[in-house]
Formats: sequence, C-alpha cells, structure tokens
Amino acid sequence: MPETAEKLNTPELSGNLRSFLKKLSENQRLKNILKKVFLWLTLFTSAIFIIVFFIWLVPVLQEIPFGGKTTATNITELKEDAVYKKMISQMNRDTQRLSRKYNSYTSGLSYLVIKYY
Repeated sequence: MPETAEKLNTPELSGNLRSFLKKLSENQRLKNILKKVFLWLTLFTSAIFIIVFFIWLVPVLQEIPFGGKTTATNITELKEDAVYKKMISQMNRDTQRLSRKYNSYTSGLSYLVIKYY
C-alpha cells in the first residue's frame, strides 16, 4: 500500500489533473450539460427536503415540549379562599357539562355498517 500512496503523490498526476480540468472548462457543451444536471439535482433535492420538512420535521418540532412541567402547589391559604373554591367548582361543572355534551355526540358503541346488495 505505501507504493500506491507514493504513486498518487507524483507530479504527473497533478499535471494530468490540471490538464483534465482545463479541457473540461473549455468544453462548452459539457459545461451546459453539467449546469442543467446540477440545476435539476438542486431542484429535486429541494423538493424532497420541503416534502420531508412538512411531513416529518414540522410534526417532530411540534412534539418537542417547550418549558418545564408545572408543579401543583399545595397552599392551604389558597384552598380556603372562597373565590378560589368558587372558581374550582365552576371549572368542575364546566368539565362535567362538556363531557356530557361530548358523550352525546359520540356513541358509546362503535360499529361498522356494511350494506350488501
């Protein structure tokens, strides 16, 4: 393997590479083809990225929780306050009312009707 590495570092190789790049830059037809291929490749890659972004990355980013969890406070002074008790009982009534309303929209029995002709 050291022999191969020595062969790669020869001045011949760098000279050949320079001449190849010079010929490549002079060939207008090949330049135009490479430009078109690069353009189409860029457009295709951009389209794939946009599709992946909206299908996968946006939902993943929405699932990342922002902020920490709030801890429940256990303040006895607050729990004895009449206004606080009234607010809590009103929230409980609202929750029960909305639960009954939701349950009336969705039946308790899920079934599938298949009609045969």
